[in-house]
Amino acid sequence: MTGDSALQLPAPVVAEVLGERLSADSGRFGHRSGALTISGLEPMRAIPHRVIVLMGLDGEAFPRQPERPGFHLMERQRRLGDPSPADQDRYVLLESLLSARQHLLITWSNRDNRTGESLMPSTPVRQWLDLLEQDLGKQAMGRLVREPAANPLERRNFLPEEHWPPICCDRRLLQARRLLEDRQPRPPRPLAAGATTTSPEPAITRATSPAACHADLLAWLRAPQEVWLESLGLRPKEWGRQVLDLEPLALEERERARLLREALQTPRGQPEAAPDWLVEQRGRGRLPPGAAGALEASRLSGRFSSLAAVLAGLGEERLEAATAGGLEAQLPWRGEQLVVAHTAKAGPGHRLELWLALLLACAAGQRPSRAVLVARDDASFRILETQQPLPPAEATVRLEQLRQLRERHRQSCWPVPPRTGWAWAEAELHRPGSGLKAAIGAWEGGFGRSAEREDEVMALCFGAQLTTRELLDEPCCAAALELLQPVLERRSTEQGGGRRR
Repeated sequence: MTGDSALQLPAPVVAEVLGERLSADSGRFGHRSGALTISGLEPMRAIPHRVIVLMGLDGEAFPRQPERPGFHLMERQRRLGDPSPADQDRYVLLESLLSARQHLLITWSNRDNRTGESLMPSTPVRQWLDLLEQDLGKQAMGRLVREPAANPLERRNFLPEEHWPPICCDRRLLQARRLLEDRQPRPPRPLAAGATTTSPEPAITRATSPAACHADLLAWLRAPQEVWLESLGLRPKEWGRQVLDLEPLALEERERARLLREALQTPRGQPEAAPDWLVEQRGRGRLPPGAAGALEASRLSGRFSSLAAVLAGLGEERLEAATAGGLEAQLPWRGEQLVVAHTAKAGPGHRLELWLALLLACAAGQRPSRAVLVARDDASFRILETQQPLPPAEATVRLEQLRQLRERHRQSCWPVPPRTGWAWAEAELHRPGSGLKAAIGAWEGGFGRSAEREDEVMALCFGAQLTTRELLDEPCCAAALELLQPVLERRSTEQGGGRRR
């Protein structure tokens, strides 16, 4: 039923009417219709046309091969006048070439649909192309033969090339390509770039007790960007933890430092004696198997002995509570000096940890003689640097400045990467103008040095493609000096038994 008419026509009647209408007044093949004509390749149809398109001239389908049974009389002996489908197809192709007046387009499948292997055109077409190449040259043939991309959704299939229109005119594929263009993945935007406007609201848990306030401030000083990401519910370092099928033959430095830290915290009758690593770690799956585990145990014993000897030379260990400026902590002492021992190579976070302990002790009136940082230097441990004490009043002011910095950046990312900020501030205060070179080496890396921007946390906050010049803008440099300048002014480094300020 169509429209408002109640007349119902059976489907066979509609098909018969359409068939008669389509075939009327145009001959058998419709060659005289004056419009688009679609027909098979048949002889004696050499009627001129402005445009002729020959489709499907694949090597496997054209020219046609005779399909006759083996007992057919024509298969026994060929005689003059016998019909040949292959010769007929070659003749029809020649007729079509002569009938084209303005444009001629020949197409064939150039790749296998299943395997993707390249396919050659049919033999008559290939012979004709070779003849054209001999007469016109390779450069002209390059403009006549066009090969589409293997992927039908390839972008260049829908773009014109010189004087040629796009090779693909399928609207369905064009629509799919446009959808792919709209969904093209864009480089991730660093979170710190839009922290004030686009970041989700961090889950803030305010510390109430002085001990909790100290723990919060210490965690922020060690890794400010990581603390901020955790407040957003993001832990990017978990993404890089790979589950390996094979057991490692050597421990990572982080695992060695963890084992040394556990050994230091375990009470022993002789603190300087190295533990029996193979016995204590048996059955825990932390040491490599076999001889590799014995090598790791030997390395750990050497490092433990070196660290224990340095700490023993500083005096007997004790913990003493300190409370000042709303903070409270148990500070590690050895003799009259504060000691922070790190079981790996020291970074900016450990130096700031020592600075916080020194400020708290001085503000509480405990009067340490100095603050000492012990860490690994290559294969052995030694005193890397010391920090000089402050008057209680100045220490209280510095402590309050640290707390204000923490509060100002509780809901935003700290704009200074730890390693890069420390390298820039240290070099800039030592010799003005040299900070950029030092920062480039830390942020972008170099020979034998890892790039800080490739770290998971830094890449998520600032972007792995950010250059050092773009990073060190005015707010970043001002924040770095505000945090690090007081530390660097009271810091002394130990090198080979000498001291350099």
